[in-house]
Amino acid sequence: MPDPVAWPIELPKIQAGLDVTPNSNIRVTPMGSGPAKVSQIDDVEFDVVSGTVVMTLEQLAVFRAFLRDDINFGATPFLYINPTTLAESTFLLVGYGGLTQVGPGKYQFPMTLQQVP
Repeated sequence: MPDPVAWPIELPKIQAGLDVTPNSNIRVTPMGSGPAKVSQIDDVEFDVVSGTVVMTLEQLAVFRAFLRDDINFGATPFLYINPTTLAESTFLLVGYGGLTQVGPGKYQFPMTLQQVP
């Protein structure tokens, strides 16, 4: 697999509604009586990052080209700065929503990224 491409420098990072959720490595199984059984699934750690990016029309064109040409609509990983560690990490775009105009020439775009362990 080729090295992941980087998030374009022309694009802003997630700015509003930032939510970072670490994965859960435990399984909770209810028992017929008594407390639930808790067991560890694995020791792999990764973050799921969601929030909103505010872009201009020019930035939106760059994002659409990145989405289509570089990351295959989310199927190809890319490099992004993890907001909790401030280190560059590999992520997948696992969800995105529609555009909402938030001002003259400004549009917000919700997205969810999953760190690739």
